[in-house]
Amino acid sequence: MTAPQTLQSRVRNFGHRRRCGDSLPCLVSNDREPGEVNVSTEPSFRERVQVVCGHCLTPNRVAHLHLGDDPKCGRCGERLLDGELVALDEASFEAFVAKNELPVVVDFWAAWCAPCRMIAPLLEMVAGELQTSVRVAKVDVDAVPALAQRFGVYSIPTLVLFRDGAEVQRIAGAMPAPQLKRWIAGVTRRRR
Repeated sequence: MTAPQTLQSRVRNFGHRRRCGDSLPCLVSNDREPGEVNVSTEPSFRERVQVVCGHCLTPNRVAHLHLGDDPKCGRCGERLLDGELVALDEASFEAFVAKNELPVVVDFWAAWCAPCRMIAPLLEMVAGELQTSVRVAKVDVDAVPALAQRFGVYSIPTLVLFRDGAEVQRIAGAMPAPQLKRWIAGVTRRRR
């Protein structure tokens, strides 16, 4: 019988299996062998982030390391990071935006707004591509005018980025997909 593996050696073996074709995610760091993680100093190995389910609004704790592993909600079993836009109303806004520890981009829009309809597929694309680093939601200003008034949204589409429930930055008007991705990536990187 062999001695039990230490956590450090299990992490090294995990990375080795990935390089050998295993379907599990690979742990890569610039200053170590691919797949090797220094458990004592790697903050993302221990840290957990709270992700709110877009279906049932239940907060779930997920390790940073496992955000890309398609985590499921502990309550309803749906995918937490499905890359879909989450439609919010007044009741769900606080639960979703304030309790998510990932940044949340909220699109204030209306069905009759042509630029809003233009930007909607771009937001869906961005939500899918950046699903492990940012959540994307939408608020219909005609259905929920109180939220638009509360946040001072006077022109649509308006995109507002929230972090820890507080507004970080906003931008109004439609834009091409590369510019939209640059804006979201730039704003979400600033506080890390």
